[in-house]
Amino acid sequence: MKSNREPNDPLATWADQTLKRLPNRRAPATLMPRVLAALARQRALPWYQQPWFRWPRHLQALAFVLGAALLASLAWFVIPHGDAVSLTAAKQAATQLELVKPVATTFDILGTLGHAGTRLVKSLSGGALATLLGGAALVWCSTLGLGTAAWRLSHDNH
Repeated sequence: MKSNREPNDPLATWADQTLKRLPNRRAPATLMPRVLAALARQRALPWYQQPWFRWPRHLQALAFVLGAALLASLAWFVIPHGDAVSLTAAKQAATQLELVKPVATTFDILGTLGHAGTRLVKSLSGGALATLLGGAALVWCSTLGLGTAAWRLSHDNH
């Protein structure tokens, strides 16, 4: 391994020599059993409590598809599209593919929520929208502050 220090640096030379003289420390005898037990506990968890990268591949794919569908449906309502294709066409396509009935119900629910949200935002004036966003920011900041204060009080070392 190549050293990056200057050859005439007395502090670096002293620190290097001092650290090399230190004895090697052995790990406690209980360390390996504790690590192995923790790994066994982690492996024993059900798939849904493990990190996403450890899920079975088919469930990862399903979660990815559902997440992409959720993002696409949210984008459908956020991006202005005028009087273009509506959700009824998507619902009819789902019905033609003989998909389960909950798919059509989901499109109905998403359509209703999207139209309600669009109408709500359009009905608010600039001042009302600014007040609403300011109030939401104030509530968020106050809960953040109260949470921080409660955490500091509960973890006070005095």
